[in-house]
Amino acid sequence: MTTIVLGCDSNGKNDKAYRDQVASILKTAGYKIEYLTISPTPFGVYGYQSKARGKIGVYIMAASLVSVTDVASSGWKFDKTYFIIRGDVSTLINSESAFNKRGIPKDHHGDCTNVYCDRWQGKTYPQINNILGGKGVVVYGANATDGANKVLQELGNPQAAYSTNSNGKGGYQSSYNGSLQGNSDSNISPLLQGEMTFEELVGEICHGIDLMFLCKRSTVVVTDFSTIFAEAEYLRKNHYSAIADEDIHFWQLEEDSYELNVNNHAFYNTVYVEYKNGTVKEQFLDLAHIFGEVSITYKDKKVDKTTAQMKAKSYLAAHLRDFELTVEASMLTEGNIDIGDIVTLDNPHTLPNQTKSAQGGLPEYLFVKGVNTNWEGDGYITSDLELQFSPTSPSKKEVPTAGTWGTTNNVPNE
Repeated sequence: MTTIVLGCDSNGKNDKAYRDQVASILKTAGYKIEYLTISPTPFGVYGYQSKARGKIGVYIMAASLVSVTDVASSGWKFDKTYFIIRGDVSTLINSESAFNKRGIPKDHHGDCTNVYCDRWQGKTYPQINNILGGKGVVVYGANATDGANKVLQELGNPQAAYSTNSNGKGGYQSSYNGSLQGNSDSNISPLLQGEMTFEELVGEICHGIDLMFLCKRSTVVVTDFSTIFAEAEYLRKNHYSAIADEDIHFWQLEEDSYELNVNNHAFYNTVYVEYKNGTVKEQFLDLAHIFGEVSITYKDKKVDKTTAQMKAKSYLAAHLRDFELTVEASMLTEGNIDIGDIVTLDNPHTLPNQTKSAQGGLPEYLFVKGVNTNWEGDGYITSDLELQFSPTSPSKKEVPTAGTWGTTNNVPNE
């Protein structure tokens, strides 16, 4: 039986009751619980000791950068560490939307002094989760039940949706805690009550296990990043005739219609993957030219170079998905290009794909988000394309809460 070491910050609002409710759900899911004293210091010296090996650390807090950077800086020996943000006490992170979009300040007490504080200051928790690469994970809890279930979902526990009702009886429930037509105790699905669309429901399911819910050529597809990019490369190598029309040439473009829209910053634009025989590099050259190289490294010593290249592409796309950076262009209509396709289109001003090809790399794959076809009089039939560096799933439905809503460089070895 896996042991969870459970700690809780001294927030001054039902700390013990909140912690005990989390513990109850984790116990029901089959974990053994070791309790720590309620304290603002996550895990104290426990995390440094050998007795932490083979265990999972879970810490409940309001919102903090210093606690999370301890995962990277302190050398805790837990197998994994999870942080639950208490939406009921945090003034900064008091909704799912704030969790996904708000940057975290250094620390309101100024006691975050390790090097990671400066690097991570202003980043959102989802961005920080990507940086931690699974070693540590921050989740948002609208309440104790929601927070515990989010941890169980991250752990891949099949009983992640199991909780104990106020009457002591066990039952499965959604993390959706909104009012169902004024009755929050209703057992009727939000979908059937008309409070959640089918798209939002599937988006919520995918959000929990990090899958994408896409519409490709009028077909609903549930997939992941690695699969969609591996498929694009496989078809180009082995069945090019099937996707030849998805590689857009300069002669098809309307003059001066290419537009790169970059309205965010502080994201990774370069990924290194260390594989068994060396290191591969994947980079969005245009973004690196604008912001400089901002890189992250992954290690997978079991894969070959081809697999490492696909992993690098999918990792990079995953890092960029929340920023929804777009490329817009107009071209002579090509009937074989539709929403959901993966296309290549070189920037006519900077030629990143030509540069990458000369270096033995793969072109940048762009996801077709929108197509608008026009025909005026006797002129050509043209299409306006909206392309993304990364496909994005529908947003997970925001969870209403009580009260008001808050507002290093590597060298690639090819």
